Amino acid sequence: ICADAILIDISLNHLKDVTVLNKSLQNDTIKLQNLYNLGYTYERDDKPQKALKYYKKAEKLNNSLHLVEYNFKITEAFASIYEDIGKYDSAMIFYRRVSPMTQSNIYEQIDNINNIGDIHRKSGQADSSLLYYTKAYELSVKNHITRKIEQNARDLALAYEQTGNLKNALSYFKMHIDMYKQFYDEQSTAQINQLQIIHESDKLHKEIELHKSQAANRTLQRNI
Repeated sequence: ICADAILIDISLNHLKDVTVLNKSLQNDTIKLQNLYNLGYTYERDDKPQKALKYYKKAEKLNNSLHLVEYNFKITEAFASIYEDIGKYDSAMIFYRRVSPMTQSNIYEQIDNINNIGDIHRKSGQADSSLLYYTKAYELSVKNHITRKIEQNARDLALAYEQTGNLKNALSYFKMHIDMYKQFYDEQSTAQINQLQIIHESDKLHKEIELHKSQAANRTLQRNI
């Protein structure tokens, strides 16, 4: 958490410096990117109102640039911010605007369906949320996206718990825990293997340098 806070602080200072530089460059695309990044960084720093301020500036600039990528990113950002501050009706409007933009990307499509489910659940409409969570879960299973299946299982567990269906809630929660543990173990193993590779590479490098040094000394001794 401390590391994240430091990175966010560094990012904000860097982005503010870039903002000043961009004013002199007059490059609208870079300005747009910087405004969006500032909004995203403030959002991660739990400062939604400041984030919203920069997202609105980015939206205004993109209205003249018409960059499709940022149309999607900014629309989704508005939805996320409104969800964070509890304005669920506004969040729903923006998530529904995002829907047609996600059809070519299955990951974005699943995320957006799940986000709409979140809004229903947080609004106390657990039965409605189940429709979206189930759809997201089925898409994840169909496309063999195990990380999404784990996340969908968690959300289904929360929704079923809210409806009072504890049997289904427990079943999906167990699935979520089992899969999460598997991902964690795989990630830990991968990190250990990576560290081992770095260690072996460093060890080999030192051995090569040692052999070079010894060979140089032998050559020097023969020349004496």
